[in-house]
Amino acid sequence: GQDDATGRRIERRFYAKVYRDEGQGQQTHQVLRELWKQARANGEGFTVARPLAYLSGLRTLLQEEAPGTSLEEILLGDGDTTGAVRRVAQALAAFNQGDAPATTRRHLLADQVAVLERARRLLGWACPHLRLEVESIIEGVLAGLEEVPLGPTHRDLKADHIFLDEDRTIFIDLDSFAKADPVLDPAHLLARLAAMPALFSIPRQRARTAAREFAEEYFAHVPGAWQDRLPLHYAGRLLEVAHGFFRRQAPDWPGSVEGLVEEARDSLAGKVW
Repeated sequence: GQDDATGRRIERRFYAKVYRDEGQGQQTHQVLRELWKQARANGEGFTVARPLAYLSGLRTLLQEEAPGTSLEEILLGDGDTTGAVRRVAQALAAFNQGDAPATTRRHLLADQVAVLERARRLLGWACPHLRLEVESIIEGVLAGLEEVPLGPTHRDLKADHIFLDEDRTIFIDLDSFAKADPVLDPAHLLARLAAMPALFSIPRQRARTAAREFAEEYFAHVPGAWQDRLPLHYAGRLLEVAHGFFRRQAPDWPGSVEGLVEEARDSLAGKVW
């Protein structure tokens, strides 16, 4: 622990993360350093957990633990979520429109196509009765996607990867960080919110309201053209989340997969957003 400017004792905890791949560990450490410096310099509405060191020989990242309360914990509580989800939306909009480190990897349209093709294969194998519907959704997504300007993108954003602490919003677990279509981030978070009622004791309407408020706030702070891509990316991300239910053999996974596939179909038809 250490004392702050007022003499109060602040307890800070740290954690270590070991990587199988040396290059990924070094890349993540560099990204975190640059984003942490950027947030401190610009006073952005977001930050990342402070990286302390990368131990190359041990392939280990040392990082300060994120303070505050996770968005997941807030959503699973019984209090009002409006302020929290709108703060997160504003922070993510700033994050997606910021500067990415020069050495950041890129996630291009071809990479996203490969992700969708994997979802097609896995869902077609796990749920043969949904194969034609899944293929129709993916063909619709692929027909609408195009190369767009790339921006800083978390690429694995979910409610337990976001912490709120006083006036700060903190993003963690940036191992998948890349320059990509920024709309992948809100789409992924919204898909995760859609899946929450199948995993946790959260009323469907509570999750739906949080998603609607998040989307409304986020797209008020980014270029208008971004929202046009949301139905496509949301549908694609829902299918990715769906095959995750099968891989984990989550309880009642067939019913959960069917619900997410239906949501993806509605998104492409313009019935969600």
